[in-house]
Amino acid sequence: MEAHDYYTNRIFLPITNPVLVTTAYVVIIAGELLVGVLSLKGAWDLWCKRKGRAYEFNSAKTFAILGCGMAVVVWFGGFMVFGGGLFQIWQSDVGAGSFRDAFTVAVTSGIIMLFLNNPDP
Repeated sequence: MEAHDYYTNRIFLPITNPVLVTTAYVVIIAGELLVGVLSLKGAWDLWCKRKGRAYEFNSAKTFAILGCGMAVVVWFGGFMVFGGGLFQIWQSDVGAGSFRDAFTVAVTSGIIMLFLNNPDP
């Protein structure tokens, strides 16, 4: 919570405990890794069923949808809600870039998830 010059009256106290900071970092990285693993598995499942029947392709969407959902949880829930709302990361240059990029990834993942949820005829 460095370089918070715009609004010095913070909503939440800065976390300075190294164990909590490291734990938060590990949780973020684990969430991003889970997004990658689920999305890769989902993409592989869809690739393998691309020439199959529609019901087979639709049933192969599970992991791809889970990957997109986890991406929304990590980047919208983690970065935008907690980081932006609670810790006000948008106040610093580095945080504003993270906030903006988190929005891009969260919205893109949400739109892809909407398309995946539509059944293929």
